[in-house]
Amino acid sequence: MPGFIGINNHEGSRFTAERAALIPVVERLADRHVFFFDSRTGPASQVVPVARAFGVASASRDVFLDDVQTIDAVDAELRALEARARQQGTAIAIGHPHEITLDAVAYWAAHQSGFVLVPLGTAIRQKTETEARRALAGR
Repeated sequence: MPGFIGINNHEGSRFTAERAALIPVVERLADRHVFFFDSRTGPASQVVPVARAFGVASASRDVFLDDVQTIDAVDAELRALEARARQQGTAIAIGHPHEITLDAVAYWAAHQSGFVLVPLGTAIRQKTETEARRALAGR
């Protein structure tokens, strides 16, 4: 697909937990200078460390907005996203295009202050750089 800027796993917890399986994918991404966004569909994901070992910008989501599809649950996740962004400097959320999710995010975006929405590639670069600086500083 010409012009793509990165890839994302939507499912595939078993695959993303296998370092050896990820290497050929990450090598191709490194050749193309594109990112690998990890939806973190399982707790054993190796996407970020393997991608970064090959110089591929990578980050995983911080918050899943609509695991529970109620307005209160999505609002709570948006508040968790805000807290993570304040703590880390950058935070990434994922969700589905459910009406509840879209309405909650639209309302949040129209009424929030102090946050800047950025493209996913920008957020991944920011998280990659921040985490690299922390690693170099020994934190």
